[in-house]
Amino acid sequence: QDIISEMSEVPPQFAEYPRVPQRPRVRIEAIGEAWKLLTQDLGTWALAGFITSVFAVVAFLPLYLVSIIQLVASRTPTLGQMFIFYVLIFGAMIALYIAQGLGYAGMYRMALKKLRGEPIAMKDYFAWDSSMITHAVASLIIALGVVFGSILCYLPGFIVGGLLMLTQPIIVARKCGVGEAVGTSWNLLKGDLWMATGLYFLTSLVAGLGAIACGIGMIFTLPLLPLTFAIVYRDFSQGEYSSNGPTAPYDVMAR
Repeated sequence: QDIISEMSEVPPQFAEYPRVPQRPRVRIEAIGEAWKLLTQDLGTWALAGFITSVFAVVAFLPLYLVSIIQLVASRTPTLGQMFIFYVLIFGAMIALYIAQGLGYAGMYRMALKKLRGEPIAMKDYFAWDSSMITHAVASLIIALGVVFGSILCYLPGFIVGGLLMLTQPIIVARKCGVGEAVGTSWNLLKGDLWMATGLYFLTSLVAGLGAIACGIGMIFTLPLLPLTFAIVYRDFSQGEYSSNGPTAPYDVMAR
């Protein structure tokens, strides 16, 4: 009777099937993990960072120079000239955000491939397809959200950036549209709002430190951003990156 009673007791680790996967968390340690991955293929990542920086400069510089020239040409700018100046500056920033988004798309492809344990090369960076338009639009939405949010005492900008940091890795992994990627990223991370905000701030800070050395260091630190955010995506997509094969991934959209 005692044996039967003991066997009928529910063990402390028992969970009825189907077991619901535990909700992943945003980890600050992702930055350190990203740095280790970066150093394993430093030359490849540095080249990707350099090309992304060139994309950004080439996209931004023409309209920026035109805006400065037209303003300097007049010693006393009129209201109309000042309006044109700001329109051109805004256009230059739009071009910059789109170019960065295209560069990041290549680095996200490399990062997710690296996290699957596969070797990476620059051909992965240039594996462009129809999703590049989606990346360009997504990057523009994120950048504008961060910029306009930053106008409100900065913090809202970091919150928007944190909640949307999985948008581009989701586009790479799931081949989905902008709306679905933005919504999925927001829903996945809103439960970790402050950790996501903090990680976005720290990663952006570290990635931007390379600008101190005359901008050259950017080619080494810039890839940290897509690598870190790809690691966060991996943590929230256990089924795609489980070492034991496919499992039931946590999907907030199904909850």
